[in-house]
Amino acid sequence: MTYAVVIVCGAAGFGLIMYDILKNTKTRLLLDEFKKQQTREDVEQKDKKNNERNNGDDKYAPTN
Repeated sequence: MTYAVVIVCGAAGFGLIMYDILKNTKTRLLLDEFKKQQTREDVEQKDKKNNERNNGDDKYAPTN
């Protein structure tokens, strides 16, 4: 009976540890993906602003 309790508690502890590891890994992956998405959006916004400047008025054109 004592061995059964020890085995059950060990299995439960192992399960909780694995759950915590997997949960943190998933959260970290989601956070990394969110950062990549934000970076992509920032680059797209900068590109859009640069294109608007270049396609807009001549006041942004370089002078010699």
